[in-house]
Amino acid sequence: NKKWNSTDANNDITIVVNAEEVLAPVTFVAKIGEVGYTTVNEALSAAQTGDTVEIYAGTYNQGLSVNKDITVIGETDANGNNLVTFNGKLSVTGNGATVKNINVNNGTSSAGYIGAKDVLIEGCEVVGGNGFRSCYTSGIVTFKDSTIKGNVYGIHFDASAGGNIVIENCVVTGWTSFARTSEKVTIKDSEFAEGYYNKLRFYQNATIENTEFNPS
Repeated sequence: NKKWNSTDANNDITIVVNAEEVLAPVTFVAKIGEVGYTTVNEALSAAQTGDTVEIYAGTYNQGLSVNKDITVIGETDANGNNLVTFNGKLSVTGNGATVKNINVNNGTSSAGYIGAKDVLIEGCEVVGGNGFRSCYTSGIVTFKDSTIKGNVYGIHFDASAGGNIVIENCVVTGWTSFARTSEKVTIKDSEFAEGYYNKLRFYQNATIENTEFNPS
């Protein structure tokens, strides 16, 4: 069993061997409330609706899959800088999920996917060959205070019937487009940075406020 009722990142667990006590070091990488976990995936598996999974500082050579109505939040330093990086793909398929303060780098492959509604991506940096590619939602998806960078696509939504996409205080690099079936797009206080294939395409009602395009 890899969960313990302690939330410090490093702990000593007492094990009795032949009537002698031996301290066995245990390193936790995540916690839910007062329960610590030694792997991120185990913490995600244990999380119930409404739980918050807190991930300790570190670089994790794996993807991050959030398939429940939970909050996943990464540790930051005193200045609010993210201390958690996943070298893999961020996949959000849980309605109501929040991912906050996490960096994602997936090399030349797509770094993010959303297939859910009422999702919040906040304080994240998501970088890959594409940022968020071939996403789908029938509800609200909000990108807030985040940097999203793709060599081709920045943020791309497909066939999102009734979807409402909000981009607030973000920096986006790459072609950003939204399916004809998306209901509304709102962009404010954001920057679409100069990139290889940087365009915006709309087929629906869109509101754009205080936003820069291709700033030098």
